[in-house]
Amino acid sequence: MDIVYHTMEDSDRVSDLLLDLASQKRRGILLGIKNNNFGITKLAASLDSTPPEIHRNVERLLKDGLIQKDSEKEYVLSPICEAMLSQISTIEFFEKHSKYFKKHGFAGLPTKFLLRLGQLSDCKEVNGFVRVQEEWNKIYQEAEEFVRNVLYEVSYSSDIVKTVVSQVNKGVAFRSIFSADAIVSNQRQSALGSKSLKKALDSGKIERKINSDVQFVLIMNEKQACLSFPDEDFEVDVSSCMSSKSSEFVDWCNDYFGFLWKESSFFNEKRLNLASKS
Repeated sequence: MDIVYHTMEDSDRVSDLLLDLASQKRRGILLGIKNNNFGITKLAASLDSTPPEIHRNVERLLKDGLIQKDSEKEYVLSPICEAMLSQISTIEFFEKHSKYFKKHGFAGLPTKFLLRLGQLSDCKEVNGFVRVQEEWNKIYQEAEEFVRNVLYEVSYSSDIVKTVVSQVNKGVAFRSIFSADAIVSNQRQSALGSKSLKKALDSGKIERKINSDVQFVLIMNEKQACLSFPDEDFEVDVSSCMSSKSSEFVDWCNDYFGFLWKESSFFNEKRLNLASKS
């Protein structure tokens, strides 16, 4: 997506605004105003600055239109500033997980979700396949309303099947999107032969679809989500994930799942790549 500047003045204006936000002191002032915690002396102390320096930066922010005075002559953020600050969380997300994103990317992620990556900023990084699986199991077990999956490696272990059946019996609804290239456990056939799982599948509480372009793996319930990004070779990587109970993180994942669900095809056993997994 290219940015088009109509005049050199537009370009200079954007540069000025970016410089304002690049300054740690000016960001500190803006956050102080946003949190109703503005006082020049207090801010000077917390930002390791001096009152005259804080005053100069306040004047610059006024001049650039990032802050203004309300009817009571108190400093408030301008609408432009509020919108710009909402985008900083995206940069903070990348900075916090810079090591992770040296080896992972966003292959195939639609622009509308790229623009909202800041919603993922309040999360923890989980490393190691065993720990990732523990997060998934917790999501299954703690679900009260629904579980939504985008799956590349599909386990049919007795523990997983038991948890799914138990949750379905409690009224939890499952929706799963299988990658057409999914690695499917060799326990699958025996699991599908069990009466309890067959009953759960026949209940209507388990819906399945298939997608030929799965690169992000997602496991979520109504309260928590785990999201795994593709690696630098555009391959699915479930050895690590981002996990969070943040409402914004969960909303982003829920919206992404909804998008992928609409883009997926009806489930057909014959389309699964039944690669055996020991």
